[in-house]
Amino acid sequence: MYITLRGTPKDKSSELPDPASTPTGGRVRIAPAVIGLGTVSLLTDISSESVAAILPLYITVVVGLGPLAFGFIDGIYQGMSAVVRIAGGRWADRSDRPKWVAFVGYALSAVTRFGLLIVSGFWAITSVVAVDRLGKGLRTGPRDSLIATASEPEHL
Repeated sequence: MYITLRGTPKDKSSELPDPASTPTGGRVRIAPAVIGLGTVSLLTDISSESVAAILPLYITVVVGLGPLAFGFIDGIYQGMSAVVRIAGGRWADRSDRPKWVAFVGYALSAVTRFGLLIVSGFWAITSVVAVDRLGKGLRTGPRDSLIATASEPEHL
């Protein structure tokens, strides 16, 4: 996970806000950006988990590859996003455009869903899965940064 310190309170970080002091009478208003990013993240995660559940059957039964091939593809599936997360966060910080970096990550993941429909060979499936996880790694850090920036510091 990419953690940002931008917008965090400098002092009183361990204290929770007094509900009576909030302008909405005890209710904390959630920023529209947080709701939007949460919804997009939810839908993307549902599609990713659906692919992860079907991928072993698809690779072994439909395509006819063995368990070793599936293990290799699953290793790419699990490891690629962990490696790319740091690069995605760094790219978002350096370019000062986390929204576009997150958009590129979400777009890569969405496009690869269609790619999985048409590919059938070992290297083609491995490439599509790698690009999907590349998208996940790119979007994670900037998304967390956008959520932290859109939220009130005392409600983080």
